[in-house]
Amino acid sequence: MTADGEILGHGSGNYFKLGHHRFILTASHVAMSEHDLRILDGEEMVEITLVYADIERDIAILVPKKRLHNIKPQRWALNRSPSVGNTVEYSGYPSGLDKVLINGMISAHEGNNIIMQSFALPGSSGSVVFDKRGKVVGVVSAVMLNQTKFSPFPRLQENMVYVSSVDFITKKFL
Repeated sequence: MTADGEILGHGSGNYFKLGHHRFILTASHVAMSEHDLRILDGEEMVEITLVYADIERDIAILVPKKRLHNIKPQRWALNRSPSVGNTVEYSGYPSGLDKVLINGMISAHEGNNIIMQSFALPGSSGSVVFDKRGKVVGVVSAVMLNQTKFSPFPRLQENMVYVSSVDFITKKFL
């Protein structure tokens, strides 16, 4: 996100291709902003357009306003029904760290969400979660909050991560 050329923040996402479509997948809470959205392509900041946002599912699709030269899109391949116990991984920027590769395991399905036993902190949001075959499972959305009777404040339970399912993203949808 930028305002008057100043970088205000960053988020995670992945660049994909499906047929003639090229798009970036991330979390809607990462992409929803009143500021300009841009992606770094080598040394150049390229404007991107938000073309789809589902706040309830926490999914967003963005499209670069011009062809990217340094970032190559990955072929869209979807795991529509990841099984409990499957190993998954994602890369993100937890707590402002440089890019980190993180692995985990599918622990449960809950509506449009998958619960992943892994690790995430603020900055991981929008990271695309892949199975061991490189197929998309979903997008990191949130970390579970835990309330105890000993404290009036919720506590992050950073080992239980909500992953938004993207099983609805098909060529027909795009």
